Amino acid sequence: MQITLDGIQNVTLTIDYWTSNVNESYLTVTAHYISNDYKLENYIIDTEKFSDRNSPEDIAEILKNIIHNWKIHVLAIVTDGSPKMLSAIALLEDVQHIKCFAHTLNVVIKQSMESFSEIQEIRRKCGDIIQYLKHNNNAIKVLQKMQENVSEPQLDLILEVETRWNSTYYMLQKFVDLKELITATLIASESNLDFINDNEFQIIEDVVKILKPFEEITVEMSTEEYVNISKILVIRNSLLVYLDELTFSGNSIAYYFKSEITNNMKAKMDYFDKSDIIIMASILDPRFKLLSFLTEIERGHARAKLIYECNLLVQENMEEKYITPDNPVTPSCSIWKRYDEEVKHQDSYEPTDTATFDEVQSYLGDRYLDRSNNPLNYWNEKKTKYPHLAVLAQKYLAKSSTHDALFILVTTISPTAMQWSAAKLKPTSLINNQPTPVCYQNA
Repeated sequence: MQITLDGIQNVTLTIDYWTSNVNESYLTVTAHYISNDYKLENYIIDTEKFSDRNSPEDIAEILKNIIHNWKIHVLAIVTDGSPKMLSAIALLEDVQHIKCFAHTLNVVIKQSMESFSEIQEIRRKCGDIIQYLKHNNNAIKVLQKMQENVSEPQLDLILEVETRWNSTYYMLQKFVDLKELITATLIASESNLDFINDNEFQIIEDVVKILKPFEEITVEMSTEEYVNISKILVIRNSLLVYLDELTFSGNSIAYYFKSEITNNMKAKMDYFDKSDIIIMASILDPRFKLLSFLTEIERGHARAKLIYECNLLVQENMEEKYITPDNPVTPSCSIWKRYDEEVKHQDSYEPTDTATFDEVQSYLGDRYLDRSNNPLNYWNEKKTKYPHLAVLAQKYLAKSSTHDALFILVTTISPTAMQWSAAKLKPTSLINNQPTPVCYQNA
């Protein structure tokens, strides 16, 4: 791993702060980069155990030591949006920070749901009903008999996890799919629980309708095999358009809930619109390079920055070529000094604007890559045609948009599916027949 990382110019780190089943706190660091044959690679390079009381200065010191020990040049670090992490990254020199898109989305949805007492009450009722159907012997027998009568598969209700909004979505979705069966079981088992009335079922259906694309995006972003940071802006824009066009049949709660999510998205995701890293990743992804989700002025700024960074690469290359001899010969006449400076200036600057402008224009006018294709394959094919842009693609597309994909994966698949996935992984990745965190991430 060290030998491989020695040859990488730009590495992105994702930092995940997590707690084990025995309530011990850890910080896991993963390095991401694009290889010279344009493959997206990543290594988990460290996991440090530490106390919740660790200050931003302590976290920054841990990260400095990791970066120093691995001798890597880190361009950016992806973390959640917690104040402690933001303060810690700010203490590092020459390292840019990227907020985790999935974490931001999680905050948007959670806070939006918590703003409505009606939705909170429905969540409480659903949780109570699930606990009853899973642990009350009489209810279990009634439910099994009803399932046999209607030839339904074994009921697999999902109880939400407080920290993950998508688990709430799955719980509510199950209630929509199994509405009649759940209601009939509660009546037949003579339960004294608070039933979900027709109006509340309508709210559940509308909430599921609102949240469905958010769940799809969460799964897509956390399981993306290619690059995903370049998707952030187009996804944000598409979700806002979806919400704007969404209509309901007379449920006022749904309209207010939709508006709350829209407002929270605009407030909390404004950061991504202003991130040069994310904009550069978007324009360097041949699937999204037209930047149709930006204004014309913003597109112009992005293209200008792309040309500017290409110019810097050309200048750096020229400066490397213009090497002063180890034993320089003193010129016999001072005119050579001026001449040498003029030649150096011309070689390293004057041709740059036209050359890089043409390269950028040619790339932007090149074929538009289908969204299902791997943009890294494109750059591997085009690295000779667009040499400077290919280098920038390696630099910007290696960044991950999410810092905790393994935990998102765990909560978006059923236990049965997770066991199946684990069985497909290398046996050496299993400890006591249980997947390790590395397993989850690879899965």
